[in-house]
Amino acid sequence: MGRRAKQATRGNARRRAAPSLRKTPTPTFGDVLALLQPETWSHHGRAALLMCVQAALFAALAACARIGHADAGRLLFDEALTGTVVLKTNRGRKRPVLLLPVVLELIRRCEGLRPDDAGPWLFVTSKGKKLHPQTFNRLFRSLGRRHGFRGIGLPERLFEFFDSFFEVEEERAAVAALRRRHSRARERDLSQAAIEAAALDEELLLRVLTRCHPLEGPAGRWLGARGVAAAEKTMRLFTSARGDRVGTSQALRSDPICIMLADLGWERGGQIATRNALADRHFAHTEVLRQAGRLSTADQKFLFHASLRWVRYRQAAATIAKASSSERSEMDRWIAGLPARFLARPRGETVDVFWKRVRPHAPLPGSLPRIKVAGVLHRAGVLGPRPRKPKTAATSSSFNAP
Repeated sequence: MGRRAKQATRGNARRRAAPSLRKTPTPTFGDVLALLQPETWSHHGRAALLMCVQAALFAALAACARIGHADAGRLLFDEALTGTVVLKTNRGRKRPVLLLPVVLELIRRCEGLRPDDAGPWLFVTSKGKKLHPQTFNRLFRSLGRRHGFRGIGLPERLFEFFDSFFEVEEERAAVAALRRRHSRARERDLSQAAIEAAALDEELLLRVLTRCHPLEGPAGRWLGARGVAAAEKTMRLFTSARGDRVGTSQALRSDPICIMLADLGWERGGQIATRNALADRHFAHTEVLRQAGRLSTADQKFLFHASLRWVRYRQAAATIAKASSSERSEMDRWIAGLPARFLARPRGETVDVFWKRVRPHAPLPGSLPRIKVAGVLHRAGVLGPRPRKPKTAATSSSFNAP
């Protein structure tokens, strides 16, 4: 084998995906419920809340109405909000699409998050422009990469999830109308006239859909704290980086205050005042649960609809509020010595590494967020280049010697 052939072989071996990534696994019922929770998508980088809710809505459309990214890009918001959606089949015929309550609830959540000057489409960007259909493929791919499987095939798996509940249904024409195609063997002998007649009978379609689909019923059963609790029973795909299942802390399922916070709807406008008012009343309670191991920082971020920086500040304030005056004085003296410790740090150590190294030795470790350390160092003027030592006879170059 030649040199170039060997290099190509090594390159293919490096590019070859792991066994868990070469194939998209079949999601369980709990995994589908997890996809319907906007907080599952909040782990995708710095995605805004609108994008997280729209990603959950797209997953709901795929699992409950068999709508892919091509059809989703043509949906109009006003029609979807009223539940009167009409799509074309692969043969150009128009068919009504019935939306379950869980889908309508996610659409209503998007209504309060959309920009005021948003376009007529259902899926829009943060600036109100039409969202490119391939955006959801990138979101699924990123979600799968984070959890260790091939996420690009999840929409097709959600189509299979939808189809699997109609295998034994006797109203085959209604099933073909709901699927907007009749490619399956059990539907190939149906006449087009029978399918068209079933597609016009919305009562028949609704009866078949609610009888067969497991996600029918009130939306509160599948979203929020109840949805998270139901997902935990069979969920197996979505795990966080530290190995815990996402959004399944014990307090989210049993604590009444956490359940109340999880079920809140965050409308556009006035979120800062609402968040601060809720934190003044309930953050101390959630902090006690976190220190007891029943809640995580990510759960606090979700419950208060806040950024990680805001949660860290609240955690530090709660720690300081419980400390005595002597402990606070000792902490102030310790913080005053941080600039000297930073200048004496090992060469090449960044602010992040320095913060992680010195935080366990602080008198009140919980009151020392990273941003606070950076602020102390910035005000002390020690974040610039380290001052060079003056040259001496011992350190000067031999070329300068007389």
